[in-house]
Amino acid sequence: MKTDPLFELLHVLSKQEKRYVRLHLARPGAAGENYLRLYDACLKGSDLRGIRSQFKGEPLYRSFAVTKHYLYGQVLQALQLYRSSSEDEQLSSGLSALEVLYAKKLFGQGLRLVTRLRRLPLLSQRPQRALELLGWELRLLHAAQQVERLEKLNSAYYKEQLRLLEEQSLILELQKLSYDNFIALKKNWIGPRNEKLLRELKNFPLRRLSSLQAKIMYHQVLSARQFAVNDSAGAFKTLQQLSILLESDEKIRRSYAVQYVALLNNLNLLLLERRDFEGMLRNAQKLRAVDFASKEQKLRVQERVLNVESNVYRLRCELPAARQATIESLRLLDTQPVSPVYKLLFLLDAAIVHVMSGEFRIALRHLNRLLNETDGQVRPDIIRAARLLRLLVHYELGHEDLIDKEAAYKTPGKPDVFTRTLLTFFVKLPDAVSKRRAFRQLSKDLSRLAKKDEWRETYTDKFDFPAWAAAKANGRPLLEVLKNAPTRS
Repeated sequence: MKTDPLFELLHVLSKQEKRYVRLHLARPGAAGENYLRLYDACLKGSDLRGIRSQFKGEPLYRSFAVTKHYLYGQVLQALQLYRSSSEDEQLSSGLSALEVLYAKKLFGQGLRLVTRLRRLPLLSQRPQRALELLGWELRLLHAAQQVERLEKLNSAYYKEQLRLLEEQSLILELQKLSYDNFIALKKNWIGPRNEKLLRELKNFPLRRLSSLQAKIMYHQVLSARQFAVNDSAGAFKTLQQLSILLESDEKIRRSYAVQYVALLNNLNLLLLERRDFEGMLRNAQKLRAVDFASKEQKLRVQERVLNVESNVYRLRCELPAARQATIESLRLLDTQPVSPVYKLLFLLDAAIVHVMSGEFRIALRHLNRLLNETDGQVRPDIIRAARLLRLLVHYELGHEDLIDKEAAYKTPGKPDVFTRTLLTFFVKLPDAVSKRRAFRQLSKDLSRLAKKDEWRETYTDKFDFPAWAAAKANGRPLLEVLKNAPTRS
């Protein structure tokens, strides 16, 4: 069902933002009482028809759609004013004010404003804004006929403008490469990856980038591409370099909080691959310390922290802690608008924890929800792993008819060799002379396939299918096999 834009906006606001918006709507000479009444009603309710019915018999009932539309604009306006204290907003509003002062021929006031704006520390990290400000200063000096100052600054500013233009051009090139990487990854999530983009990024003239903003962006784009082509060592090195940039100063960390969260999240993916669980938990603590005003951004951080903790405790086979992390993840999923990817991850983690505990019916409930309620285009690798895991759960529960149905399911495109191996196994299992011997061979076959990065990332990094087959072959609990696995630490 399509979400109403006003509801969507209001339900990601922090308490401070909601309070500010209410004060904005209640101020003398503001939009009117109807806006404030509708705002309060929308915060308390979630059903448009129910909210509208509260105003039956009033003019607001008839003008409900129009009032809601204009309220949306008022909320956005209030949020813009709420954020106006930030340096970015000061720069933006200051540049707009320069245009007004220039049009009114108040050139002296304009030059004094330029002086104030040049003192903002953030200006050195915003080449586009710095370029605009230099242009305004020269225009104002020219209009004010301050010939000596114009002569003194003209040549130096020209060189600086050329440098900033080159920087802006390089940033645009980086943005294009970033979008190219995103498109390539989404169109070919599973399968061999083209390394052409990686070569372009490695040949990128990094030394010509001077602003911190551009350097951070370069390392983000490069590491993303290295992830995409399975260059884990290269990605780890790039992220360490990015960590040095972002952790060098507390102010930088606060200014680039979104990028810092992404850094910690990506580092955790690589630390997970290395089974550095202590490093992952340290990064989880760093994530908890990141302070966002936005309710939505706080939720995004919470998603990542819970996912890290769930991964660590599950892979350490610490079931009580893993179960608690799962409970918190599912509670968040049921009460907050969790992002689509983390919905998949939370449900898969919950299913795996219950499989490890031998609680197959609960695991099946989570897998059914994952496969029935999510878009298969978001993360097809998770969908594939979940479908194979559900096949195993059906076997554990003795659902022979559902095993046949699951095995007959046609995935989009040709089934990969890992999937075919498991499907063929279950089709032939009833006729096997020795089921234990069949499971032993399956464990060997899956272990061999998991040596290939493509199948390891898609399947065995999410659930240890070879270990499950080995447990069935030896008649031992899965948890016992997992605890004794050589990668466990």
